[in-house]
Formats: sequence, structure tokens, C-alpha cells
Amino acid sequence: MTLRVFLYSVYEKKVADILVSAFFLRYCIFFVFCVLYISICHYFYFLVFASSCDGTEVDAYMKTIIQLNNVSIERNAVRIVHNITSEIPERSWFGLIGANGSGKTTLLRAIAGRLPFVEGSCRIDGNEMIADRMARADRIGFCPPADTLPGALRAGELLKLVGENLDGLWSRLSPLRVALGLDALLDRWIADCSAGMRQRIAIATAFIGGQTLVILDEPFNWLDPVAIFDLRHALRTMVDDGLTLITALHDLNTLATNCDMGLVISNGRVAMTLDEKDLSVARENFETFEQNTISMLRI
Repeated sequence: MTLRVFLYSVYEKKVADILVSAFFLRYCIFFVFCVLYISICHYFYFLVFASSCDGTEVDAYMKTIIQLNNVSIERNAVRIVHNITSEIPERSWFGLIGANGSGKTTLLRAIAGRLPFVEGSCRIDGNEMIADRMARADRIGFCPPADTLPGALRAGELLKLVGENLDGLWSRLSPLRVALGLDALLDRWIADCSAGMRQRIAIATAFIGGQTLVILDEPFNWLDPVAIFDLRHALRTMVDDGLTLITALHDLNTLATNCDMGLVISNGRVAMTLDEKDLSVARENFETFEQNTISMLRI
């Protein structure tokens, strides 16, 4: 009766009777219930579904750090890489697989500014850099071939020469410092180092500049099984912490188990693009993945 009296004081009796009718009250309750139901559904969607997804939906929004569009590369007037198109997201490990002579190294050296592109588009951080080799070289940390390191220097001298001081270097190399066993190599003459030791030093030089985008060309070559295991885990940790890593690989197992995306190259052309879902399937049935990839590379 209190509600009716209030409404009578504001509205005419007929209007007040309608407002307090059972029909009107029932629909008000129904409307409130619908609003609450929708709000609860939205809450549980973000709380349960979004937080338990496998990451694919989130990855769809990852920023593209390198975008290649129909890039081609020549060496000594011979076309080695033909119209490669690919995108590399930031904070990911991108693996490049191919047979010897397929164009992997040529492509990586061009991306890193060590070779020119002859056509196409190469955008890094959204900026067109197809004609600016110096800009690409400044932006990307690059591992030189281990056999080109100067034998007349000690490892520590080379690292100081390429970088600044060892204290700054150690802060950027963690956890690679332990994985590569660098402390034991600092006083060694590079000329007296084994192939595996040279490879460890060469890998370290790629990180001296502190770039968050690094290219390593077949980094596991020459390393012993322990070093391969430690390096693989250290690199994965650095990627999870924000590094964008591009590696040429010969090991399909590393591609399947550690990389987030990949590209298979055959005769200088894209043979297959591998996204996160493809590599997830490869991990579940590695033997089939290996057989299919090898068959493709034989062509």
C-alpha cells in the first residue's frame, strides 16, 4: 500500500493502478533477472574460458615484428631466394628449416642487413627497411660464422671489442652465460679453441648489443649434447622473457618442441608455413611430421 500511496501522489489513479499492477511488476523482475544473467555469463567467460585457452586466441593479437613480402635475393647475379613472404611475431621463436643450399643462410643474412634484397618488401617494427641495410643491421643481433672469428684475440678481448664491458655483457647474456660456459673461455686464444668453443663465443657476440631481435644461423652446430641441451633451454627462457629469436635449424625435433612458428624452404622458395597449431600437432605425432617434412625436402 505504501507504493500505491506514493504513486497516487505523483500520477493519476488510473496510471498508478497500471504501474503497480502484477503484470508490470512481473516484467520488471524479468528484466532485472536478464541483466544479472548476462552480466554473470560475461564474468565467467573471461574468468574461466579466456584464462584457460591454449594461447592461440591471444597469439592472434601478437604484434608482427618482421614482415616479408615477395623478397628475393641474389648472390653473384644468381637468384638464390625467390619471392619469400612471411610474418614473424615478436616474443616468439621462429625456426627456419631447409636442406643444404636451400637459401636459409642467404635469407637470414639479408634480413640482418649483411646482404641486399633485390626486390620485395621488408618491414621491421612497421618500418620499410628493404633498402636500408644499416638500419636492419642495427636493429638485429646477428651471430657471425664461428670460423671467421679472429684467432689472434682472446675470447674476452673479442667480447669487449664488439661490446662495451663484461659487466654490461653479463647482464644481457643471462642465462646464456652459464649455458655457453663463457667464464672458462674468456682467457683462451680463439686460435686455440675447438670448433664448439668458437661456436659458443660466436653465439655470445649476437647478444652483446642488447637487441631484443636476434638471428642465429644453425646455433647448435659443433656443440656437444650437454651444450645443446643447455643452450636450447636458455634460449627458450629468453624468448619467454621477451626475446624474438630467428634460427636456421637442421633438427626437426628442436623445431617441433621449442619453436612457436616456422618456415620450410626448398630451393629458395617457401615449401610450408608452420603456425603454432601445426607445431602442436607435430609434437603429438612427431614421426609423421618428420616423414612428411623429409619427403618435402627431397623434392
